[in-house]
Amino acid sequence: MSKEYTLAEAAAITGLKYEKLKVDSRRGLLPTEVRLQGNRPYKVITAETLANLLQKRETGGYEDLKRQWYEEMMAGTHSGTSTPVSRKYADKLDWALKKLWEANEVQPSFDALNADAVRKVFAKFQFDEEARRDYYSSKMLIYKAVSSFVKYLIRKGYKSPSSFEEIKTTRPKARIKPQRHSLELAEIWEAISFNNRWNDGRTRLDIRTMDLLLFLYGFAGLRRMEAANIKISGVDFKKNEILVPGKWGKERLVPMPQPLAEKLKEWLEHYRPLSGLPYVIVSVNGNKLTEKSMSCRFSRLSKAMALNKAIAIIKAKETGIHIDNTAVQYGPDEAIDLFFPGRSKEKLMKEAKELAKTLSCAVRPHDLRRAYAKMLSDQGMPLPRIQYVLGHNDIETTMKYINIKQKEASEWIHENFVITLPKKEKPSIAEMLPPEVEPLKPMPEPAPKAKRKFRY
Repeated sequence: MSKEYTLAEAAAITGLKYEKLKVDSRRGLLPTEVRLQGNRPYKVITAETLANLLQKRETGGYEDLKRQWYEEMMAGTHSGTSTPVSRKYADKLDWALKKLWEANEVQPSFDALNADAVRKVFAKFQFDEEARRDYYSSKMLIYKAVSSFVKYLIRKGYKSPSSFEEIKTTRPKARIKPQRHSLELAEIWEAISFNNRWNDGRTRLDIRTMDLLLFLYGFAGLRRMEAANIKISGVDFKKNEILVPGKWGKERLVPMPQPLAEKLKEWLEHYRPLSGLPYVIVSVNGNKLTEKSMSCRFSRLSKAMALNKAIAIIKAKETGIHIDNTAVQYGPDEAIDLFFPGRSKEKLMKEAKELAKTLSCAVRPHDLRRAYAKMLSDQGMPLPRIQYVLGHNDIETTMKYINIKQKEASEWIHENFVITLPKKEKPSIAEMLPPEVEPLKPMPEPAPKAKRKFRY
């Protein structure tokens, strides 16, 4: 007769929750037998069942749960926030878990998913002194993947809550302060101007859609997908406000500057395609814009701007004449025809593409968002109000967006900060004279003492 284990003993051996084993037994997922201890029944499993449970837990169980975790992330049911993540971000987290097991050189299992494994993979990312790179973003991605999966395993009963507390101690810290890219107001207008003149096979609807997105990000400070989630019913032209659905299901009212309000009204009246969806911005087919399509639009715009600037630089090198923002007024093909008539387009385009890779002309939604926050701060808007407009929970995040430099702070203090000292009025002559001293009053005479009477 093989050895038998109670459900409590099996839970202690496998690390699973006792309640989960009871539920699996009740549903028939775990083969058990009933024994009696006196008049009290209890369930047991055999040693063979326990071995199968351990094997499934270490191999197939891990892969099954990781697949469920991935699918629930896409659906937004993997945590209590009910917020789905994009496929791109879910793939990044999946890649981070694979990187964890490659660095540890072990088979994926629940027991090996611990703080020591995270520290071991972090040790592989040594600080590069020459390139001044600390691999903070890669470490942070691995940390987020492990912590998210461990929290999911705790919910499913495969991990104890203490395991997540150990994972939290491995949170990486950046050795180098990240240089956050932000745009100046002139650069925003340059991107808007270039978008309106750049054709390159784009339709009129593509140009108008990109124009509206640049205004929403640059002059309302929206996040990338917040612009795609704005509904027609949330736009109030009387108050010039937009109801923006933000992260974690939170909503906020964002004021519209007059140029943005005019762009939105023009879009809704003349350019918006027919669609049964309630969203303000839709594609030519009437569908909602996806994160991938928006990323492609901004990527194409950035590459085209860099390519045009590269063409202007090549022309300046050959002729010695500096062309100030002239190439930005045209598309790549038009710029080549204008500056290099009769030259081979293929050779010039190849040379310009190589040079464009070294230029920084990136126009990203988050760069425009930071630029909006900086503009509000420069115009004197208080920090808590900027925090509300941007939809931040923590004011420290807003401070990172503004990124005030020491030189700017010193200049502002020297120009604007004034200390007004209280004015000291000259005392009057009466106040300067010493106060009159009252004469001392005579001490009262002491009362006569009563004679003591003695009794004999």
